[in-house]
Amino acid sequence: MSRQTERDWRLKCQIEEVLHDHPSYGSRNLAIELSYNRKRIQRVMRLFGLKPYRKRGKKWKKSKEKVQIYENLLLVAIPMYSHHIWVADFTELSWHGRKVFVATVLDLYTRQIVGVNVAVRRGAPLTVAALWQALFTHPRPEIFHSDNGKEYEATAFTNILSQFGIGISRSRPGAPW
Repeated sequence: MSRQTERDWRLKCQIEEVLHDHPSYGSRNLAIELSYNRKRIQRVMRLFGLKPYRKRGKKWKKSKEKVQIYENLLLVAIPMYSHHIWVADFTELSWHGRKVFVATVLDLYTRQIVGVNVAVRRGAPLTVAALWQALFTHPRPEIFHSDNGKEYEATAFTNILSQFGIGISRSRPGAPW
């Protein structure tokens, strides 16, 4: 048996001892515990087919509760005239190697864009600016429809709609259409 094979066998035995005490340790933790190079630990583990005995569970995350759930008014309302229903969305574009976000507000009856805003960051300021532009240049709608994105759930956004007396409509979560 060569020297390398003997060293690998001894390291394998050390790894198994550590795995007995700490069954979820991977190559990183084993390298720290045994004070060896991680690549060497990985090579020996691969050579002898060693794997952690059990995987660590995923960290528990507290699920966010929706503050307000709005119903989808588009299921019962049909656009009857100009500025009756506005819909909004934003998209991510690539321009000169950078991400650019474009938020639009569309009149559902005329299919014309009534508000638009472009920014390099997404968030509530992007959508709020598009909404303000639409409200400054056109009469307010009865219904404003959007998805459940955090940009449209922002209190600044919903407060503007509430102050103008605009009905808020949202698609149900997980239904982009």
